[in-house]
Amino acid sequence: KYNTSTTINSDNPDPSNQGDNVTVNYTVTNISGGPAPTGNVVVTVSGGSESCTGTVADGGCTLALTNTGNPRTITATYPSNASFNGSSNTASHVVNACVSNPIVTSTGDNGPNTLRDAVLNVCSAPNNNITFNLGAGPHTIPVLSTLVIARNVTITNTLSLGNGPLTIDAGGGAFRVFRVDSPVTTASLSNFTIKGANSNSSGAGLFVQSGTVTLTGMLFTGNTVLYGSGGGVGVTGGATLD
Repeated sequence: KYNTSTTINSDNPDPSNQGDNVTVNYTVTNISGGPAPTGNVVVTVSGGSESCTGTVADGGCTLALTNTGNPRTITATYPSNASFNGSSNTASHVVNACVSNPIVTSTGDNGPNTLRDAVLNVCSAPNNNITFNLGAGPHTIPVLSTLVIARNVTITNTLSLGNGPLTIDAGGGAFRVFRVDSPVTTASLSNFTIKGANSNSSGAGLFVQSGTVTLTGMLFTGNTVLYGSGGGVGVTGGATLD
């Protein structure tokens, strides 16, 4: 029989968030010389029962990693068959804990059930919707530092009997209220007010430096910059505002 070598070429995204689909790409080669290996490759992950199977020709398969771990070990195994000896390869992978569709119930700056905690720990799409349940209101969330959006997210304040108007207020602080960072590709903010921020450059209320950000029913007021323009919203080259 021919000897083989299996290699994991990539496992993306890495790190991933809990529940993300991760694509593992692999190759299986004949290291004895002769025909190319055929058959299946089985991918398993330590610390859980998640697995996927793809053919050698496919060059990869995708699985949802539901258990957290830092690290977990991905193993790609090419089993022995009538013509080829088996082989395997491993790769370390980090799965971060996250919160599925978090609901903000606190007007505190940080801690459990706050907007800052939700932005930091929200899961990936389709479970990346942040909503509010603060009571009739109106409500103000005083922020003491920039809220950094570094994951694709939808933040929506829906007006209802149980949830009133909402303002995110920097209180005149010398920082931006929101900043959208890489690797964000899409984010949206809907139906609340951003106010009271001061920045040296554009985008005191919202500064977008990655991806496409969609604004719906938003009010920016009382946000100022010392240099340049765009006290409410600023966008860098390569980013987009809808």
